[in-house]
Amino acid sequence: MKVSKSDVLDPTGENSSIQLALAETQLLQEVKEFLTSEGVNLDSFASSKRSNRVLICKNIPFGTQERELNELFSNHGSLGRLVLPPTGTIGIIEYIDPSDAMKAYKKLSYSKFKHVPIYLEWAPEEAFSSEFKTFR
Repeated sequence: MKVSKSDVLDPTGENSSIQLALAETQLLQEVKEFLTSEGVNLDSFASSKRSNRVLICKNIPFGTQERELNELFSNHGSLGRLVLPPTGTIGIIEYIDPSDAMKAYKKLSYSKFKHVPIYLEWAPEEAFSSEFKTFR
């Protein structure tokens, strides 16, 4: 992020709420750009049709690493891909087999990861702009 912490948290600043809003906007823009660069079709999130292979994992503790989510989700089946923005607070997990995705959903929804519960939901159909090649 291009805004320093001291700029956002400056108690002497007259417009600290505006600075915070600008920082949040910039962070959201960076996450959107990252997701797009990883092949996520952001327009698909307006659709009500849901995938049977792709999960969205929310409420991940800040700083979570991709390998940690890989360990958690690959225990339930083969992954096609896993996308985790640099903030590490939300993940998109694609399974090769829909039955594995369902197992993970049932087993991991509201389970504790680190010190917080994770929230899973089904991603929209066509959440990715292309088919997976192979998980890294």
